[in-house]
Amino acid sequence: MVNQPGAQDLPDLAERLRWLLDRIPDATGQLWSVEGLARECTRRGTPVTGNGLRHYFAGYRKSPPARVIFEIADVFGVDPRYFWHSTEQIQREIEQLAQQHGG
Repeated sequence: MVNQPGAQDLPDLAERLRWLLDRIPDATGQLWSVEGLARECTRRGTPVTGNGLRHYFAGYRKSPPARVIFEIADVFGVDPRYFWHSTEQIQREIEQLAQQHGG
């Protein structure tokens, strides 16, 4: 698939998405499912399907629209820079956040 104008490959996207999915609970305290994440993004105004997200989680696609990345970051309550920058410090902060929410 050809990248859209302005799209940037995020080589570690799948790993970083899975890392969040495995650690950050939803409002009920349960870990997110891909389908649940897709529904929440769509509810918030960024339409995306579970199948579309699975392509990113599996590493088949590495250039999501920025609005999708920003929405996912917002759903998980993380800084969107997590997807572009060195993640060691951000992952420590996320671990603390997950512990605070019983994750």
